[in-house]
Amino acid sequence: MWAVGPSISIPLFEGDRNEANFSRAESAYVETVAQYRQRVLVAVQEVEDNLSGLRTLSQRAAAQERAVTSAQRAYDIANSRYKEGSISFLDVVDVQRTLLQNQREAVQTLGQRFVTSVLLVKALGGGWQDSPIQQFYPTTKN
Repeated sequence: MWAVGPSISIPLFEGDRNEANFSRAESAYVETVAQYRQRVLVAVQEVEDNLSGLRTLSQRAAAQERAVTSAQRAYDIANSRYKEGSISFLDVVDVQRTLLQNQREAVQTLGQRFVTSVLLVKALGGGWQDSPIQQFYPTTKN
């Protein structure tokens, strides 16, 4: 009986230390949960921002495509009128400048849509894999 007594370890005098360890572990858990929630909220915000950006850029691209079509039509009319001799070449150049400006804005919007699409894929946690061709022909850096 005497041999069993000393082998039992009862933390009578370690009660405060155990409570402090428990409080520290609980605080670390609460902090970790708060950080996780913050990351989830940031990810959701990034996804929604990029979806909204794609919607806006899609509408802008449609409007710019209509502007390019109208400018192309105006250029065709101006060019045919120039060939008939009813307007000067300066008028044709002015219409062509408008056409080129509209085309440039359409291409810039397309580039912004590509960037926003990549950011959306990134926000969703996606990525790209190498194509089979790149696996057989790796690029080397010298």
